[in-house]
Amino acid sequence: NWLAKTVAVDHRTPETPTSSQSTSPGHTGIPQFLWIDGVGGYRICTGEEWVVGQAVPGNQVDLTILGDLSRRALALRRSGRDYFLQPWQDVRINQHPIDRPALLQDGAEVTIGNRVQMSFRLPNPWSSSAILKLLSNHRWQPSVDGIILLADSIVMGPMEGSHIVCPFWNKELVIYRDGHKLFCRSAAELQVNQQTRSGEFELHVG
Repeated sequence: NWLAKTVAVDHRTPETPTSSQSTSPGHTGIPQFLWIDGVGGYRICTGEEWVVGQAVPGNQVDLTILGDLSRRALALRRSGRDYFLQPWQDVRINQHPIDRPALLQDGAEVTIGNRVQMSFRLPNPWSSSAILKLLSNHRWQPSVDGIILLADSIVMGPMEGSHIVCPFWNKELVIYRDGHKLFCRSAAELQVNQQTRSGEFELHVG
């Protein structure tokens, strides 16, 4: 029961949603948020393309940031395991200005305008899912610690290759996607809604 009461998946937002969140991934049946005790909260985004912009009322984009950036600053697109960035305002990747679609490598640092900075990670060689985190003193809207661009699976655990590093855990837990459903897999015995589970099982919202 090493994972008892540590992970929650939810459709609810931590604060009042903006109109741009009406198109968020909850309609697929996959939860929008993943909360991990002692680690943080992550927003789960499905699809293959996401527009990033400023968190202002009425801005119909996929990912919004409270910061000094355009209403539509850039787009991210996944093609297989590759991710591409399309800039629509001043954008730098690892301090190199770009003015056309560019491939994002694991560990890339993206600067939007003069101040907003975020990191792009593809930490696990067996998964095409990516992680976005803000490096500058700005916040995602809704407020979370990071964004999961979910392709196939999310690896959580104590190892560096995890999408979400959980330093106090002693085993990995994998959440993977099958169509519009999520499943959980771990070698550990888990407590799920006060019931002992092991192996693979479907992960339901709440």
